[in-house]
Amino acid sequence: MFRALANKKLSVYSSDGKKDPASYIAAGDWCTVIQAVQIGVSTFYEVQYPTSKGPKVRYLKTLSGFLVNQNNYKSVKYPAPGYEKATIASGGCGVCSMVNALGSLLGKAISVPSMAQFSISNGARVPGGTNMLTLCKAASKKWGITYSTTNSGTALKNHLANGGVAICNVAGNGIFSNTGHYIVCVGTIGNQLAFLDCGLYNGKYGFMYPRRKMAVKVSGDVIFSSYQTLNDDCYGRTPCYYLIGRG
Repeated sequence: MFRALANKKLSVYSSDGKKDPASYIAAGDWCTVIQAVQIGVSTFYEVQYPTSKGPKVRYLKTLSGFLVNQNNYKSVKYPAPGYEKATIASGGCGVCSMVNALGSLLGKAISVPSMAQFSISNGARVPGGTNMLTLCKAASKKWGITYSTTNSGTALKNHLANGGVAICNVAGNGIFSNTGHYIVCVGTIGNQLAFLDCGLYNGKYGFMYPRRKMAVKVSGDVIFSSYQTLNDDCYGRTPCYYLIGRG
């Protein structure tokens, strides 16, 4: 189970797999994705979302509409010494990962330009990327979150089980990225980890990358993989995981 913030209107389906014309998930709804279920021959995702009459449970065909993607922010500047022309698209995975993490953890919709400026003004923007520890420290003061770091997969499991999220510092070992990159682990579905990868693009986990396709499943904006795959892809980074929780 995990929580995620919808960023657009989403159609929902009833338990028989038919579209429910009387309801929908609205942009800004903070949703709980409960589990994957089989309806007929198709996989749907059971989701709870708020309505004026209280929480409602319906189903989604795919988990599209939950990702803040850095590739959509080519015009948002994110400069650093030696990277004066950098943008969020070219170097802002840390910014977008924090936006995705806080959306999942707190249900807060934070704009990418404002988070970029927040990162710069607090000294988290450094040549080559974002100093995540500095950004976490600043975010803890502004939004009241807790944070810690670990290289332990067991600590990550325990943190997720307690309702936290984690920004994962992948090393560029070829599954989630070929270079250093941040992604957000928002929880689990069954025995698989659920991630928001702000560097997602069409085909990133497709047939052109057989190792990735074997290790990762994609549903819309959410990708799923195992603890072992994540640990292997973070190998060589210290810390591997920034554990973020509610204050």
